[in-house]
Amino acid sequence: LQVKENLDHKLLNDIIPMPTAENIAAYVRNKFYEQDWGFSLVNLCYIKVWETLDSFCELGRSEGG
Repeated sequence: LQVKENLDHKLLNDIIPMPTAENIAAYVRNKFYEQDWGFSLVNLCYIKVWETLDSFCELGRSEGG
């Protein structure tokens, strides 16, 4: 995915305003839906971004804008 290429080894503050787990999850979800998959049957259930071993954000496909 281009999402990994956009974020891997990058300063997140330069890409995502206020890169909290919630904003990172929303960014990844939005980028996922911007991809051209060549067909329309792609369905995303949720994105989970871990901050620590016991702290994470889970964002469904229609949550958070």
